[in-house]
Amino acid sequence: MLYLNRYTFGASAKALVEEICKAWSAKLQIVMIHEKDPARGGCEFSEFSLTTPAHLIEDGLYRQLAIPFEGGEAHRDVSRVMLAKALGAKVSSRKHSLRRSVRAVVTRGSAADEGLGGERV
Repeated sequence: MLYLNRYTFGASAKALVEEICKAWSAKLQIVMIHEKDPARGGCEFSEFSLTTPAHLIEDGLYRQLAIPFEGGEAHRDVSRVMLAKALGAKVSSRKHSLRRSVRAVVTRGSAADEGLGGERV
């Protein structure tokens, strides 16, 4: 999972770029979260074209759409469901089970929902 905000490809991004390349080499899918809440370092997606290393763009980092994480709890709930589905969660016949699954994922990796300041999840 790759958490994208205005700090993701900052000055200390070398290790992150290496991990992305290793993930690709291992044929791993990279699920991306696009932080849009300015309070959490969110920015317009177009900013990534200026900060992402050119070889990652050319190699297709952004071919798959990033899941947008908007500000506001109601919007973030929708984003969490989208993220859970992208990570393989299935809708169960039990009411709210997907929501519980999402909360469990977010609880284990709560830093992702608090805005990591450019760190990966």
